[in-house]
Amino acid sequence: SCFFNFTTPSGVLLSPNYPQEYGNNMHCVWLIIAKPESRINLAFNDLSMEKQFDFLSIKDGGKAESPILGTFSGDVLPSPITTSGHVARLEFLTDHTYTERGFNITFT
Repeated sequence: SCFFNFTTPSGVLLSPNYPQEYGNNMHCVWLIIAKPESRINLAFNDLSMEKQFDFLSIKDGGKAESPILGTFSGDVLPSPITTSGHVARLEFLTDHTYTERGFNITFT
């Protein structure tokens, strides 16, 4: 199982095994749950994934079907992301070949 819950006001979210390489065939989910009246800011400190085959999706809400704020791959650092509500869902999917360092994201 690769499921993580964060209920702290701020923290750092790391891909599995970071800064070493993540594994193949992964499907990981992180839920960040803030206070009901707040929003969540996500800032990318590092991003290194197999381009076009390994992905990180950030969703505006806690459900699998929540709207996608962004889907990222490769090694270009995205701009910070802010949710509209107090819950964010991050989904990390990797294929069966090639692994990289992964990601390091600060949330506040």
